[in-house]
Amino acid sequence: MSTRFLAGATGALALACAATALAASPPALLLHGGTIHTGNPAQPRAQAVLAVDGRIAFVGDLATARAQAPEGTRAVDLGAWTMLPGLTDSHAHLAGIGERELGFDLTGVESLAAMKQRLAERAVADKGPWIVGANWIESKWKPAVFPTRQDL
Repeated sequence: MSTRFLAGATGALALACAATALAASPPALLLHGGTIHTGNPAQPRAQAVLAVDGRIAFVGDLATARAQAPEGTRAVDLGAWTMLPGLTDSHAHLAGIGERELGFDLTGVESLAAMKQRLAERAVADKGPWIVGANWIESKWKPAVFPTRQDL
């Protein structure tokens, strides 16, 4: 057998073992300790969070969470860590936002004719060698045509 085949087979075996270990993980997770923020003004903090089958089943005091936890629940003491609900990455590209704000924003232009009109107005105000614009949606224009170099 070649070394390449053995390396591939070993990698596949490792992936299969990892998948089996994940599938065999405990059915529930109990997080406690640390600082747990709930995002609920009526109950801004909690002692524990219990998740069963990948869903939040209980948020509140540790004694109740333990009483509701099914057998085999994995408990994790957060220690000095802080738990926050549902943070979502806003995924902002700051350099792109800055360029858009400094450039010629064509958001909301409803037609090729309107784009040409705004471009003519900008050309009068901006005497630089280039006018860089973006953010139009030609697929919503009637007719849905992409601006050509002759249009610009």
